[in-house]
Amino acid sequence: MKRNLLKTLLVAVGLAMGVTNMSAALKTVWSIDFTEIGKKYSDKTGITILTDNTINVGNTVLGTCKANEDVLDTKFLLQTGTNWLLRQSNGLYQANSGGRAFGLSDCKKGQKITIEATGAPTIGSNLTEESSGNTSVFTVQEDGAVKFNFPRYLYIKRIIVEENEISEDAKPTTYTIKFVDQSNNTIKEDIQIESHIGEEVSASESMLNSFNTDDKKYIYVSGNNTITLVEDTEQNIITLIFREAATWNYTVNTVVAGNTNKIAEGSDFEEEIAYVNYPRYYNIDGILYSHEAKGNNGYYSHSFTIKSNNQIENINGYQAVKENIVYYNEAESINGLTMSSAANSDIRCSNGKCAYNANEEAVAIVTLPAGKYRLYTSIWGSAGTEFIFKANDVKIESSYICSDKDPGTSGLFASKGYIQDYESKEFTLSTETAITLETTTDGSRGIDFIYIQRTGDATETVSVTDAGMATYCPAVALDFTGATKIAAYKASVSGNTVTLTKVSTVAAGEGVLLRALNDAATTEDIVIAAEAERNAGNDFTGVQAETTLNETDGEYTNYVLSKEGETVGFFKARPEADGGTKLAAGKAYLKVLTTNAAKGIKVIFDGETTGIGTIKDNTAKDNAIYNLNGQRVASPSKGLYIMNGKKIIVK
Repeated sequence: MKRNLLKTLLVAVGLAMGVTNMSAALKTVWSIDFTEIGKKYSDKTGITILTDNTINVGNTVLGTCKANEDVLDTKFLLQTGTNWLLRQSNGLYQANSGGRAFGLSDCKKGQKITIEATGAPTIGSNLTEESSGNTSVFTVQEDGAVKFNFPRYLYIKRIIVEENEISEDAKPTTYTIKFVDQSNNTIKEDIQIESHIGEEVSASESMLNSFNTDDKKYIYVSGNNTITLVEDTEQNIITLIFREAATWNYTVNTVVAGNTNKIAEGSDFEEEIAYVNYPRYYNIDGILYSHEAKGNNGYYSHSFTIKSNNQIENINGYQAVKENIVYYNEAESINGLTMSSAANSDIRCSNGKCAYNANEEAVAIVTLPAGKYRLYTSIWGSAGTEFIFKANDVKIESSYICSDKDPGTSGLFASKGYIQDYESKEFTLSTETAITLETTTDGSRGIDFIYIQRTGDATETVSVTDAGMATYCPAVALDFTGATKIAAYKASVSGNTVTLTKVSTVAAGEGVLLRALNDAATTEDIVIAAEAERNAGNDFTGVQAETTLNETDGEYTNYVLSKEGETVGFFKARPEADGGTKLAAGKAYLKVLTTNAAKGIKVIFDGETTGIGTIKDNTAKDNAIYNLNGQRVASPSKGLYIMNGKKIIVK
């Protein structure tokens, strides 16, 4: 099995070099197959190769590796860093951010090094590259060590080191690869390759690849002829002709719920691959639409090949995931936040960016009306920093348990060292409230996005005693539209009549009368309104703090609702000489022009006269008799009268 694999790689090497008839065969001087080695440890998730050429599985060192037996001999050098991992059948890779270099020692000039991987490494030192792609071929320039640079997560599957097995009668020579434009101008430095007389050679596939130089891109047109090498090196020339690539424009859109949103436009050379970051979410009419990240590593980056001028690229696939979204924004778009320098945020984060609060003061995110909410966000960057959101001065807590903090600690929005989504516990706002983000000065961490979902209405509990009625002055606006147990009324005083009219909403600080619809003690949760205007023509005066009322206040007489005996009604406040009447916070009273004040005033609920004498005098009883207009009567005839604050009937 290994012989067949090696034979396949040798053929690939020959083709990559552009040699079609070799008088000097290649022989393998060293090779390694990391995928085969990985199978030996299939029960392990990862194998660490240490800098002293030993393998470490977990915390167990397996010993020095031998060529073609375990993994390595002294030819393999780990030049920098640790975290070289052998991942089962995938191969060897470097887990450190930015990648690492490795090299081979004791190499000889002219040796061919073939690396089969999931991508192409870059040349570090003492090498020229003859082909690239998933199978890369390099030539050693001088005797000694060579070094390659591998990016993070690029898997090395196999490495083969070969050299020419030259016959004694083969004479050396060289051939030259030239790179010119269609006007025969040199556009790239010549490549000279050592070989032998009689060999048939051509340019390798990698030499035909497009390349960029002097802000131009060149695309291969023609010239890759096969030539037989002669002793005169001036005749051993292959001239590759390239044309200058065109520059094409492109536009990138997201398509969400039938809406097309332009997120980027630009230009680049034809056949180039463009990369455009896209947003993870859109909030359209309160519905949150989401697009999955691409790949296993959570990249919010869309790539495409530029194939025509004015190309339009649409990103589809957004799906509705949540409703009742009242706010969404990318953190970098929030006024007052600073772009984060968190590594890899350009690919890990929605829209390729994240931000933090670098100010000394909190930054306002959004102001929300009264209601119940949850806040959602995502944090990216080094572990250990908490992001604090507040509603006014009250901290909004996360429902996520942060394992990088003390076990069981919850309530934190904290960076865990990689990107992490969070949602808050449900929180209630009883009034219009600003949501803020506190200072976080470490720019290596950031907030990716913020969205807020309304989960319900905030409510205020109101109650009425067994008296059946109570005055009320709420600190927040209330909406009684859906109330089923308690109704609210405004008061309109005209002469000696008070008309109480049912209202749907009550403004903050507005006085009203509450009435139990079942005429018994009851309690009900009333929805807090986002806002409400004071009801026109409302003569109630509300108080938010305990207030002492006197019987008169300038040209007005003050009346408070109270119960005396079995009678519930409005009574004059006590005179100042008697200490007045204390009115509790959150209550209301009526101010009636003293000229209209009377022993008995009609009270009408929505057009229905419910009683006479509901507005009453709190003065001492004098057995005086009054008619319904409040006039004192010395000799009453048959009818209904008021005496000592009570109704009497004279027959």
